[in-house]
Amino acid sequence: MEINSKAELDAKVEFNKIDQIQKIESKLHRLSFIPLYFFAFLLLAYFGLDLANDLSGAVIILIISIGIVGQSNVQRTNLLKELFELKYSK
Repeated sequence: MEINSKAELDAKVEFNKIDQIQKIESKLHRLSFIPLYFFAFLLLAYFGLDLANDLSGAVIILIISIGIVGQSNVQRTNLLKELFELKYSK
């Protein structure tokens, strides 16, 4: 696409900004389901693997789940910062 005027350049920049915002919002939406997935996984593991009697296995699964959910929250925070900068910076 050839840009011939300042208005076309501004439109292209704004279009790219909107596209980036949509991608970030999509990633945020997907990341919001990770805690729910791990909660469901923990319930299935508890009832399916009978972790009530195997405490060491339950602790390991719980530690891994906390780590993964924590990492997804860090990613969400970074994406929210980036989204805020895109939406409200001049």
